Amino acid sequence: IMRDFVMTWYRDITADRQFSDEAFESLEDMSLTLSSRFKELDQHVLVEKVLKVVHRHLFTTKEARRLLKTQPNFFKSDLDSESSLFAAYEKVAKIHIALQSQAIELDYLRSIAEVLLYVVFPVSTFRCESGKELVREILTCQLILPVVNMVSDP
Repeated sequence: IMRDFVMTWYRDITADRQFSDEAFESLEDMSLTLSSRFKELDQHVLVEKVLKVVHRHLFTTKEARRLLKTQPNFFKSDLDSESSLFAAYEKVAKIHIALQSQAIELDYLRSIAEVLLYVVFPVSTFRCESGKELVREILTCQLILPVVNMVSDP
């Protein structure tokens, strides 16, 4: 993160390493905090919750496919098969608000990133609003969004 998202522009501004050293220490603290918090999680409960979500998704997808087979004319024939399945899925289940548009999804992921920042960092870390927004954008666009895209890729 420091090499790719901070030093690429920071070294053009100044040779002083105080900011970059403090940013590195903050990121290191964040990694240690996240690591210790993950160790505190009840892994069985976490796995159970994830499996329930996956099961619900698979069941809903199966119901949407059944709906497509039983009512093929209900869905527009000019839609591709993926769009038709999504339309059927919407009839079977309530679609998450973040799926309404890419802009809404990004705003939703930013709010998740902001919560993570407050959970992981001490409040005093973000006295500088622009610094907090920079870290939030990096976390959102370079970590959370790619992970969500990877997990949701059929």
